[in-house]
Amino acid sequence: MELKNKRPVDIQSILSENGISRTEFRIDLLNFFYSSSVSLSVEDILKYFNNSINKATVYRSLESFERKGLIHKVPDANNCLLYTSDA
Repeated sequence: MELKNKRPVDIQSILSENGISRTEFRIDLLNFFYSSSVSLSVEDILKYFNNSINKATVYRSLESFERKGLIHKVPDANNCLLYTSDA
C-alpha cells in the first residue's frame, strides 16, 4: 500500500470538530485514510488492522466519516465500493 507524504494532520481535532467520538480505532482509521494514496475497501481496512477490528465497527466508522464529509464512496471497475479521502 502506497502512502502519501503529507504534512501532519491533527486527526483528533478533525474528529472533535465533526462531533465524532475520538476512539483509538477511529483516530487510526482516519489517519490511515489521510496517509493512503489509494481508495480503500473494507477488506483493505481489515487487513491493515490485522482483522483485529469487528467488521460492523469498521462500517459504523465509515458511515460516520462519510456523513460528515471526511471520506466518500467510489465504485471500482467491478462496481465494488471503495472509500477515499480528499485530504
